[in-house]
Amino acid sequence: PATPGGPVLIFIHGGYWRALDKQPYAFSTQPLVAAGAPVEIVEMRRVESAAAGADAFAAWLRGASAEASSVGVLGFSQGAMVSLLTMRRHPGLVDFAVALSGGAFPRPEPADAALASQRPPVFFG
Repeated sequence: PATPGGPVLIFIHGGYWRALDKQPYAFSTQPLVAAGAPVEIVEMRRVESAAAGADAFAAWLRGASAEASSVGVLGFSQGAMVSLLTMRRHPGLVDFAVALSGGAFPRPEPADAALASQRPPVFFG
C-alpha cells in the first residue's frame, strides 16, 4: 500500500493470462490513483487454471498486503473469476471484491461456508 497501515485496492486484469498483460488496463485505475487511492495492478500470466491463479494470487497477497488495513480486489473478466475464487478459497484474505464482466467458478469450494458466515461485500456486474 502507499501508506503502511492504510487500505489497498488490487486490480487483476483479464485476457486469460495468455493474450493480455496488465499494461493495457493501467488507464482504468488512473482516476483512482489521481484521487489518492493506493492501487496495485498485478500481472497474472501463465497460470494453468482459475484455481491455480487464485492460489498464486493469495500467496502473493499474503506478503504484499501484510501492512494494509484492508484489501479490496477489482477483477475484470478472468481477473473477476480469480477475485471471487480467491475469496472462496482463502476467506478473510480479501475484505471486498468488485467483479466486472466475469463469471463465478461453478463448483463448491471447501471454504464456502466460512465465506458465507463472513459475508464480505461483493459487487458482481
